[in-house]
Amino acid sequence: MATFAFDTLGSIEFEELGIELYPNPVNEYLNIKGNSNSIQQINIFSINGQHIKQINKDFNRINLKALEASIYFVRIETTNGIQTLKIIKK
Repeated sequence: MATFAFDTLGSIEFEELGIELYPNPVNEYLNIKGNSNSIQQINIFSINGQHIKQINKDFNRINLKALEASIYFVRIETTNGIQTLKIIKK
C-alpha cells in the first residue's frame, strides 16, 4: 500500500521514516536529508505509472537533469517501510 503526499513547494518530509526530499519543485538535483542509511532502494515513476529510474546506492542526491518537466512519484523503500511522494520537475 502506498501513501501519497501532495505538497507543491518547498520540501517534503515524512516523519515516520525521518527522511526529507528537497527542493520541490526540483530542477536538476533532488536532495535527500535524514536517515539515508535506512534506504534500500528508490524508484521514480511518471505520472502515468511508467517506471523511469531505479537508484540502489548514493541516496543523498539524485540527478534528475535528464527528466522532462513533469510530475513524478518517488517511491522510497527503507528498512522501516515504504513511502511514495510526489515531486515536480521543472
